[in-house]
Amino acid sequence: MNELTGYLIAKACGLPVPKRAGIVQLSQVLVDSMEIKNCPEGVYRYAFAVSESPGRSPNSIYAGLPGAMAAEATREILQGWRGLSPLMAFDDWAANQDRNLGNFLIDEKGEIFVIDHSNMPVDICWTADALAPEGRFRNILVEIMTLGGSVPIEEGFVVRAAERHPDVYNSIKDELRAWWQAFLGNDPSRRDAIESFFHNRAENGSDRLSQTLSTMPV
Repeated sequence: MNELTGYLIAKACGLPVPKRAGIVQLSQVLVDSMEIKNCPEGVYRYAFAVSESPGRSPNSIYAGLPGAMAAEATREILQGWRGLSPLMAFDDWAANQDRNLGNFLIDEKGEIFVIDHSNMPVDICWTADALAPEGRFRNILVEIMTLGGSVPIEEGFVVRAAERHPDVYNSIKDELRAWWQAFLGNDPSRRDAIESFFHNRAENGSDRLSQTLSTMPV
């Protein structure tokens, strides 16, 4: 559910995600073998599959480097990338607190693709109570780009990207609602929570990001 939601919204935002995606049903034996014990709401017997995207992640490109050095090297690649501001705004909207150096693929031409939204919104095993639309959540991409306080963020570009979110949400809300109903129809509290979360955060995103970025030490 998390991956599907993230993929649909990221694609609607114009972010470079894999071209094709699908849902694959898993056997209960395989699900049990994963031994996922930290999801009180249970684990779905479905996997999210995407078409292969070219490139390598910074985790593999800079394997062996200390975390801070790998982040700084990744920052050099991301700086000036046209998708940077939209991705920062997306991560804020979706409360994606797990944007790590394995979430990008960089090909030989320097093109960047975005993958892995399993830990959003808020956490991989979110509850209805955790989805507070007014919440302020960690934005790791902002942290990467302001590491050491030496690289400024174009705040205006990020805020303007967030201004598009109400229109983006309206353009795909029917599809999102259909999938949310399919996966969460038997859990009305979570079903209602995820819709309220994304709707309200889309409406308030530009103000929220403006306040957040204005206090960043850049």
